[in-house]
Amino acid sequence: MHAMRLRLLLCAVCCLGSCVSRVPLVLNSNVPSPGPASHSAAGSGGNCELVLVSIRDERSDRTILGSVLGRAVRAPEDPQAWILSALRGLERRGLRVAVPAAGSTVSPGSDALAGEVTLKTFWLTEISTNKAGNAVVHVKLTRNAAVISDQDYRGSRTVTNWSSGDSELQHLVDAVWADAIDKMATGIMGACASNVPAA
Repeated sequence: MHAMRLRLLLCAVCCLGSCVSRVPLVLNSNVPSPGPASHSAAGSGGNCELVLVSIRDERSDRTILGSVLGRAVRAPEDPQAWILSALRGLERRGLRVAVPAAGSTVSPGSDALAGEVTLKTFWLTEISTNKAGNAVVHVKLTRNAAVISDQDYRGSRTVTNWSSGDSELQHLVDAVWADAIDKMATGIMGACASNVPAA
């Protein structure tokens, strides 16, 4: 009986390995804005407004996000749209997010925060039987040219890897973004309430 169970387990493992696609997954740049990763992150930012004056992608390789179980995950063809779609998740956490037209600036005297967002890293990999994702997003916040906050926000997630399927990998990417956006929302709300420039 034990030998039969062992053979069935080995067969299942072999079948799983054979089902893993080797076709690279290209992420969609218009992914849905990730919702709060936890109930505690969902709140109201009141009159907190963030004006995104710049969005940059400074990853060393903008074409790929890594690989999981031998399957490459390629970055979206439009990284700017991808990053912006994730930042829209701040709105679901109670913040008002504005994207000014090219060349425009935040009006002097406005209470709004001007945000410069830079994606520094976003990487997926496998760890034993799990898949993991990590991201680092730098956010500089100013109000009337005074720096209020200037820091990195990290997003991470590790979950069981079943077959490196499209939905599995997309959900992992969304979860990593959600974790980073949760932390950003908390930091930005704190900056909104602050009138003291960063030292």
